[in-house]
Amino acid sequence: MNALAIARRFPREAGRLRWREGLLALLATGCLFDNHAATRPARFAVGPNLRALDVPTGGGARGTTAGRTSETTPAARDPLSAVSASLKFTMQTSLHTYAGAEIETGRLEGETSSFSGAYGIFGVEQPLGFGSFGVELATGWRGLRYGTGDDEQDLLVIEPRVRGQIWIGEQWTLGGAVGAVAGRGGEWMTGVYLGVHSLRF
Repeated sequence: MNALAIARRFPREAGRLRWREGLLALLATGCLFDNHAATRPARFAVGPNLRALDVPTGGGARGTTAGRTSETTPAARDPLSAVSASLKFTMQTSLHTYAGAEIETGRLEGETSSFSGAYGIFGVEQPLGFGSFGVELATGWRGLRYGTGDDEQDLLVIEPRVRGQIWIGEQWTLGGAVGAVAGRGGEWMTGVYLGVHSLRF
């Protein structure tokens, strides 16, 4: 190949190299220019929860009067705390709403205690650019084992929550939530979580 042919070919090769480098840079940094960074459709979050619980400490007493059995007296109740790990997967739906599922497992006070739950999640959130703020409803089953390990409780729970999160990376958020179990005074939760968000499909 003579010098003239090399001189003619060099600009074309340099142009192809610059184009490939530019494409790789665009793919690597494309999330920086994603206009939908606050509305990733699929989200997975994991983190610890702290819960305050109100559980019965024993059965009520029964008595007899004139051959008739009286009503059972209410069982005494005892406040307990639980620490659990939560794993939640949700998908964005329309109008800033999302839905998904959550599982939770942990322990109460005591060596033989356990805490577990499985909930359906529905929420509404408002993107704020740097993150989002919203409310959600967790509904499902919760099971407890407490005391000496012989006391158990299975409940259907409805738990409204307030939650928020901030972006700490291109696909990562750090967030928190607080909530209370409906109809059960004194039972509340608070938690923090790390979330990872999918790319837009």
